[in-house]
Amino acid sequence: DFRLEVPSGNDVVLTIDKGFQYVTEKALNEAAIEHEPAWAVALAMNPKTGEILSLAQYPSFDPNRFNKEPIGSLKTMAVANVIEPGSTFKVFTLAAAVNKGLVKPDDMIDCRPYTVGRKTIKDSHHHDDFLSVEQIMQISSNTGAARLGTQVGLDDMYDFITSLGFGEFTSIGLPGEVNGILAEKKDIIPLELATISFGQGIGATPLQLAGALSAIANGGMLMKPYIVKKISDPEGHTIEETAPEALRKIMPREKAQIIIDMMKTVVAE
Repeated sequence: DFRLEVPSGNDVVLTIDKGFQYVTEKALNEAAIEHEPAWAVALAMNPKTGEILSLAQYPSFDPNRFNKEPIGSLKTMAVANVIEPGSTFKVFTLAAAVNKGLVKPDDMIDCRPYTVGRKTIKDSHHHDDFLSVEQIMQISSNTGAARLGTQVGLDDMYDFITSLGFGEFTSIGLPGEVNGILAEKKDIIPLELATISFGQGIGATPLQLAGALSAIANGGMLMKPYIVKKISDPEGHTIEETAPEALRKIMPREKAQIIIDMMKTVVAE
């Protein structure tokens, strides 16, 4: 008799929650059917710990026949694909302005067409000439965000968004991670500062975006994202265990709460 002894491997325990994962995959598949995107990602993160509770992508693949799947569906899109954040980035522009002490939620901002250099920034939807800071977030005004980003200034704006993790690797440990697209500060002209303020001219991975939003939700503390909770040997002994890791404080808790309250009004009002 010939018997091949195959050694047992280590057990990997993930942070993924099966309930969250089911809901996330279901919602993503429904959105993909409706909108027919080239690709899509959905994930849930615990903002207090950095744990990834769910992670789904479209198109997905069958791990039992991965060698027959399109190569593009095999990568982890949440860390390997880059998107223009668009209006989701306005949260960080308003946070930078509040953090610097420039504005309060009820301060009125000129939101008429805004000319920077040879270009004029306009909103695609009609609104009053002057909007409160809170209304800029509510109705997603490009002109309002551009004016606020310009008011914050290149140095402080750049420092704030890099403190949130844009332009750097999250080091989550998933293969193929990229660090997004963020020009060097010295190369950013006033028009680019204005457009970055409403999320154009900057590239981020879905995980970077989720991590930055989680930092606001976590009272201004950026946590390192992680997906591997524990590795143990076949006998059950723990080889490696991951604990939540705070990377840096990006703004005081009371100022982060101002942004959280404004974010709530987007869906509440």
